[in-house]
Amino acid sequence: MSNFIRLSTISAVCGLGLSACVTSGGSAGVDPEKAMLARNVLAMDCVLTKSKGSNSRSSDFNLDEIYISSVRQIRDGVYQASTFYRGWGTNITFDIEKAESGCGDDSQELYPSEFLTGYLTKQGRAPKGRGDTRPIAVNWEGYAEMFSGTIEETGGGKAGTVRIQMPNNAGECRGNYQATSRTKGNWEITCANDLKANGTFTAFGEGKGASGIGKDQQGRTVTYTIGGRIKG
Repeated sequence: MSNFIRLSTISAVCGLGLSACVTSGGSAGVDPEKAMLARNVLAMDCVLTKSKGSNSRSSDFNLDEIYISSVRQIRDGVYQASTFYRGWGTNITFDIEKAESGCGDDSQELYPSEFLTGYLTKQGRAPKGRGDTRPIAVNWEGYAEMFSGTIEETGGGKAGTVRIQMPNNAGECRGNYQATSRTKGNWEITCANDLKANGTFTAFGEGKGASGIGKDQQGRTVTYTIGGRIKG
């Protein structure tokens, strides 16, 4: 059995009749740019897992062996591609405007895409998001005063940037966060005095804020709370 990470089982569909498909990149009639995006999303955002009995293993995709048979637009900026790789096939979904992707036939949740983010950056564009701003309060071990600031959501709320002010006018901290599931994710931050920290967070629900915990490079605990969405 084979699966793309996060999502559904792949069926064996690329048989002898498609034995040459893995080197051609895309079917005739498929927009070359969309085929390129689909191939790179699969190669960079997804991992192929194979299992037999209780044993399983994961592997990366070889970009040159990915074949795209079709790409269709399912809503504004969002595309679904039929992909084939070494005899296995599945659909992937990607949102060009928000730089998000989902791996597998049953993909309902889309997650921030490293490749699509880079693709937009090269064009001088940023991923579109809701642009919501929320307050954040940070307790940093070793500091008596609380750090405070804001986060701004991008990528449909599944990723964003963080800006907080250090106490006593010591400068600003900047960083980012990224969801790895509906309620969990990772964050990292770097401050003007070379302080760095990273960790994980738990979301409380749509628009209801989150809490996070992590460590700085000296092993000190960093915790934070994000408030509910600010309307505006």
